[in-house]
Amino acid sequence: MDNENIDDILCDYSKLSEEISMQTYDEMESLQEKVDKGNESDTSLFIELLSCYEIIEEKNELFEVPEKYLKLAYERAKNDINFQRDVGNAYICLAIYSNLKNFKDKALFYYNKAIAKEPTNTDFYIRRGTFYTSIKDNKKAKADYQKALSLKPDDAALQILCKNDFSTGSKIKDILTTISIIALIILSILAEIY
Repeated sequence: MDNENIDDILCDYSKLSEEISMQTYDEMESLQEKVDKGNESDTSLFIELLSCYEIIEEKNELFEVPEKYLKLAYERAKNDINFQRDVGNAYICLAIYSNLKNFKDKALFYYNKAIAKEPTNTDFYIRRGTFYTSIKDNKKAKADYQKALSLKPDDAALQILCKNDFSTGSKIKDILTTISIIALIILSILAEIY
């Protein structure tokens, strides 16, 4: 592949990344409004909001996650665990919270707890795989994506993701991996909304 094609791909990636960021900002604002209106009774709402923060933070290093919503998400998840309500999602919420706070070991602890609680939940493996990708543990990331695919073999996005060679340092492969991961997260968020 020549440099001109690589430049075209990088330009297209940049445009797609910017579009995704704008949509994610819009989604974030909408979710924050729901929380502000008192609709914070559902942990999955906080998972969606924290996921938006993760995506935005990855694209914009200057973005500061609003502490107010982090605190509300943390309290909601802890409350769900205490009352044994939707415990798997509560652990996912705490994992994303911990990751946003840069407590990587704690985030992994909660991802593992969520998977132990619901070992057939495809989304949990995707989320932990995404976390592994973010900390550059590509072997474990691929294993999680393959486990998710084994649970949901007809998922086209997972099939593409699992074909990726995580071991190379190729910029194009990194870009494709990032796009695939963002697409899976967005699809997951949309599936929860609709």
